[in-house]
Amino acid sequence: MNILVTGANGGYGQYALDYLKTFAGDDVQLFGLVRDEQKAKQLETKGITARIGDFTDINSLINAFEGIDRLLFVSVSIPGIQKNVVEAIRQSHIQYVAYTSLFGLEHDRFGLEVNHSETEQLLETLDIPVTFLRNNWYFEIAAPELKASLEIGQHPDISKGGKMAWVLKRELAEAGARVILNPRNEKILNFAGTPVSYAQLVIALSEVTEKVIQNKEVTLEQLEQLFSTTSISDFGLLAAKTYQSYAANDVLGIELSADPGILEDVLGHPLTPLNDVIKELIAQSEVL
Repeated sequence: MNILVTGANGGYGQYALDYLKTFAGDDVQLFGLVRDEQKAKQLETKGITARIGDFTDINSLINAFEGIDRLLFVSVSIPGIQKNVVEAIRQSHIQYVAYTSLFGLEHDRFGLEVNHSETEQLLETLDIPVTFLRNNWYFEIAAPELKASLEIGQHPDISKGGKMAWVLKRELAEAGARVILNPRNEKILNFAGTPVSYAQLVIALSEVTEKVIQNKEVTLEQLEQLFSTTSISDFGLLAAKTYQSYAANDVLGIELSADPGILEDVLGHPLTPLNDVIKELIAQSEVL
């Protein structure tokens, strides 16, 4: 059986291929989709066969999908190009697809739900089984503000006690690897973590680092001012403002509706405990 993972040089794709190398038997051949020869060489040093293709070039995808039995379709946020992947699948002999979609797709999710909804609808037109892996936000998004909070001994909080059901990227990728190896009966798998408040994150941060970090309720302007005294990047600051505001305004309770048991069932083990997540986040680089 031949399995191809798109986005093979991205964070999720690399994790997924690493897990597949661990889980797959000798009867499984692993392939990764990359966009150029240089990335192909990087991938093949890891023992993965590279296929070159670009979501903007349907002919390259048709060629890349030749001989592939199952596809882990790792989504991109660029609108209008994933239809090429679906059409290339239609012209291939791929027998099963798992697509990384978005948790809470029926609600406003920063506009990201539009691209995913359109792609899911297109995938529904295929005459093969498809599973939608509706992933919630990566825990890694919160890492920059937690690191910045360590610098100043306090965490500026505009979330008004709202909670987020974050998940580590590697755990979502592990689930994707498990599903593509052992397809599930469910059409939709909602993958999210246990909802936690920013105050809970800060408590865990204090425990892990053995430093006193105060969670401080502030205005948006105060948040910007406090973080301006740290080394947080522009992206990290934007993420902090965006996701804290989202948590504060989750009036529909999208995050609170998350059931981590679905993801844990697919993984076959519990999600990483919060304190261990925090240790992992502060040890990582900021790149998502």
